Amino acid sequence: MAYDANPAATHDPTTGVVVPTAWLDLINSNFAEIGSAWTAYTPTWSTSGTAPSLGNGTLSGAYKKLGKTLYVRVRWVAGSTTTFGTGSYFFDLPPGVTTVGSVQALSAKGYDASTGNNYVLSAFVIASGTHIEAISNGASSVGATSPVTWATSDELIFTGVLEIS
Repeated sequence: MAYDANPAATHDPTTGVVVPTAWLDLINSNFAEIGSAWTAYTPTWSTSGTAPSLGNGTLSGAYKKLGKTLYVRVRWVAGSTTTFGTGSYFFDLPPGVTTVGSVQALSAKGYDASTGNNYVLSAFVIASGTHIEAISNGASSVGATSPVTWATSDELIFTGVLEIS
């Protein structure tokens, strides 16, 4: 077995395999990215009707991009000065992210603090979309009065994996 003195490749003397250094660098950077922390961001909350106001509520998000895959989570908690607007609720994906393909689904949950009830919701991003929309009861968009009339300490949480461009 001949020795390969090419500095742009790594040679395994046991197997004789020569792997280009660029490939190893790519593999190492992908493994480093998998183990890295998620990136925090603040989503924008909007509606299809009258604009809401977060007031003293909280809205946070975090994501991790691995190639064309986006892992994302968003948490909205209503505060005592939050106003809820009208129409369907939308929460933006991280800046510069656009999904591809058909409708993509995420997991979603609503929480009514006054009753302690949790609501299983469906959430989705339309093809080439940049925001998340939730659906309650199979057809109604989540909004100021669906699935509950939102109030202080109520929550919406979204989490999922999306294909991005």
